[in-house]
Amino acid sequence: MKLIMKKFIIALMAVCVSASAFAQKEGHKGGSSWETMQSVKIGFITTEVGLTPEEAQAFWPVYNQAEEEMKAAMKEVVKAQKAMEKAVEGKDAKADYDSLVNAYVKAVSERDAIQGKYVAKFRKTLSAEKLAKYYLAEEKFRRDQIRQLQGMGPGRKGPQGPDRQGGKPSDRQPGQGGPQPKPQAQPEK
Repeated sequence: MKLIMKKFIIALMAVCVSASAFAQKEGHKGGSSWETMQSVKIGFITTEVGLTPEEAQAFWPVYNQAEEEMKAAMKEVVKAQKAMEKAVEGKDAKADYDSLVNAYVKAVSERDAIQGKYVAKFRKTLSAEKLAKYYLAEEKFRRDQIRQLQGMGPGRKGPQGPDRQGGKPSDRQPGQGGPQPKPQAQPEK
């Protein structure tokens, strides 16, 4: 058991070093919130999927390649979206909407093709069950990140934050945000 844990820790450390090198290659400074988030993501996915050290060693390099390609593809999708937004908002009176839509659809198709390409590569390193767990973990992590950015905290379902509190309106104290219960009218004496 100790040998397995030792191998797992070594594999996880190798993955973290790999992620750190990738982050620095992409121009992110050490200790950045992006790098920290990536390290947390690696640990989260490794745990959620239940990767063995051998699986982690095979999976993470493929994952890093996929992330690089998806990042480039997403830049093209965003570029095409911005071009359409500019035209629609009236900032480009001579816009060729057919070309703009075709460029957007092409960028989205290329992004989706990259996802399809890497499904086949992931299947070489993970069982179908672990691949399903991976996709669910990716989505869960993404949603938790969005919730944190919105001030809701990980795993919470309702709105949170300085002016939004979870729970029923009747549970809130005045000044806690959200709709307040209406005061009851007092009967006349």
